[in-house]
Amino acid sequence: KILNQDAIVLDIKDEDIKKYWESNKDKYKSKPAYALEFTEVALVSKTFSDEDIASNYSKFKIDYKKENGKIKSLEEAKDDILKALNLKATKKVALKKYLKIKKGKEILDNKSTISEDKLSYSLANNDKIKKSIPGDLLKPFLEGDKYIIVKVVNKIIPKVLSYEKAKNSALVDYEKVAKSEKLDIEANNALKNFTGTNIGYIARDSFDKLKGLNQEEALGFLNKLFSSSEKMGKINVGNKIVLYKINDTRFASYDKSKDEAVKTTINNLYNQELMNNLVKTLENRYEVQSSSLNTKE
Repeated sequence: KILNQDAIVLDIKDEDIKKYWESNKDKYKSKPAYALEFTEVALVSKTFSDEDIASNYSKFKIDYKKENGKIKSLEEAKDDILKALNLKATKKVALKKYLKIKKGKEILDNKSTISEDKLSYSLANNDKIKKSIPGDLLKPFLEGDKYIIVKVVNKIIPKVLSYEKAKNSALVDYEKVAKSEKLDIEANNALKNFTGTNIGYIARDSFDKLKGLNQEEALGFLNKLFSSSEKMGKINVGNKIVLYKINDTRFASYDKSKDEAVKTTINNLYNQELMNNLVKTLENRYEVQSSSLNTKE
């Protein structure tokens, strides 16, 4: 017999939710937030000589590739080169501005308080903000086609939400808990006068006999059932409780078709054991040292 939480009907009152919230306040907190001051340095658009373009291509042509992975010709890469040169020039402008701000000669012209989950920069740039401490002025970082200079004015730690702000989340959680508790009571009452459907003999792979359970739920139920020593009881699977009663047991009939699968499993285990023993022998006989690749900056 299968009991499902989805069939449980609750009469939830506001005082029920509030009582649950009061007992679980620490679950309902605001997100960490950051008080930021920032300024943006837009991409400059300069004119570069043919020599500048050729020099950049000569140094970095491996960075200019077609979709098929082949390196672009100088002419094909020209737009990419101009953008790269403009980004380099923009970085210089941003660094000069950063130094002026650091010396107090200029100010950041934007302010914002943003929760951590709403930070809109790249993961790497967001991480710089998260790792900062209040008062840090971050060096310009590239975001899209512009450089951003950010000062972390303050980090706002999570605070317990008021009941009004936490109510919707608390309602969802309370409903799950209340349904689970009510389902458990119903299961205990049903066990006292148990009547179920006789599905005959089952084995660990009798998924198709358990109507009302998907394959994952059926697997969970069967694993728990064959690990239990109780002849009658209840087993939780997801948001369901399965009531069972074992009327009889017997040894399963021999299935020769499974011989090959068993042999394969045994051979795999044997080979793995041999490999483990070999590795241990080598570790005892030789010093094992990890290697690393050298990279050029």
